[in-house]
Amino acid sequence: MDYIDIFRVVLWYTFIKYRLSVNSNYQISRVIEPDNFRINDHRRIYCDKKWRNYQKGLNVPNSKLVERVESIVTGSSSIINHVLWQVLRDLVDIDLLIEQSIGKLSWEVQRILYKSNKYNCDRKLVEGLSPKKLIQLERLASLDALAALVIFLRLSIMESKGIVDISRAIYRTLLIICMKKPFSNFSESLILLMHSQVFYLVDPKESIL
Repeated sequence: MDYIDIFRVVLWYTFIKYRLSVNSNYQISRVIEPDNFRINDHRRIYCDKKWRNYQKGLNVPNSKLVERVESIVTGSSSIINHVLWQVLRDLVDIDLLIEQSIGKLSWEVQRILYKSNKYNCDRKLVEGLSPKKLIQLERLASLDALAALVIFLRLSIMESKGIVDISRAIYRTLLIICMKKPFSNFSESLILLMHSQVFYLVDPKESIL
């Protein structure tokens, strides 16, 4: 478990709690895993305490539970398994990052990142994000858009161009995302996470912060 794992689990938990409109771990467990409630030897109701650990980000749920929750709370799996967490963590091989990550982004984002191609074959990424494309990504204001911006920021750092513009676009996108549930509960944490994992790559003289 690292800070990214802790954050994505807590965010996943909060999204579930928000969508189910419940107030406690007990209520979440009753909805998601009703079979965990039974009469024990002392004739008392028993409830698995693992949701308390998810609330604190102490454990990462297994794929079976994530799928079960997704069947009840649509969109929850895309929170905990989002490609953004991989993008934030993989800071070594940019080519591998592009190969494994961009194809997982939404079609809305991908069509901004790839050159227009009449026959949709041999797709090639744009050389850079123009002001128009940055605005398009900002308007989407999603985790997918944020992941795309981080990837292109790394490319810009390698090429030493467009760094400030993409950095500002990331920050503006963050501000919009942090106004939405469940992100609004973790706005400071999300911005600090981006600062520690992404903005530290930028020379302080060029940093928007």
